[in-house]
Amino acid sequence: MNRSAPRLLLTGAPGCGKTTVLRRTVELLLAVPSPGSTAAGQLQTSTEPLLASKVAAAAGIVGFYTQEIREHGRRLGFDAVGLRGSRAVMAHIGFRGQAQVGRYGVDLAAFDSLLRAELTAGDGEIQLAVIDEIGKMECFSSLFVEFVDRLLESPAALLATVAAKGGGLIAAVKLRPDVELTTVTTTNRDRLPQQLAENLRTYLAQRAGR
Repeated sequence: MNRSAPRLLLTGAPGCGKTTVLRRTVELLLAVPSPGSTAAGQLQTSTEPLLASKVAAAAGIVGFYTQEIREHGRRLGFDAVGLRGSRAVMAHIGFRGQAQVGRYGVDLAAFDSLLRAELTAGDGEIQLAVIDEIGKMECFSSLFVEFVDRLLESPAALLATVAAKGGGLIAAVKLRPDVELTTVTTTNRDRLPQQLAENLRTYLAQRAGR
């Protein structure tokens, strides 16, 4: 069996669950059970992040997801959390500068540092890249745009969330003929992780057997 790498993009309105679907898909692929849990596939991200990062590295899975920073129920910004263990405050209401999305300022230096740590790899080392998300904040970084362009031309599979609206890279990736764009809704979001994981697992097994 020889087919091109899956390019799986998740889109939808803010709050629809894109990041949750992406994270659960990665959890199923890594299958690192949490202590006291009988359910395989529950990613260990808090108590033993090094375990999860080692498994991800061994599987050739790289990338990052975003996580809200909240205080007293109020959203203050966003962390970028790398699968290799890096973490950076990517955006915050307290940041000021030219890179601004609504009330959030973007720390491009911190974000670029995380990108270098999480997405830099030798030829053929990346089996799957996980990106959350291709959005306005991230696209302020020319390094991010460069990494995404490079990944799309590589043999690596891609699992990414992408903003529902936006021009530039946001619009361009959706128009590529080699991507599969899925809109996340309340109807499909519970079953999507298993479907996506099965799709990616088949491709990763194929590459491993070459």
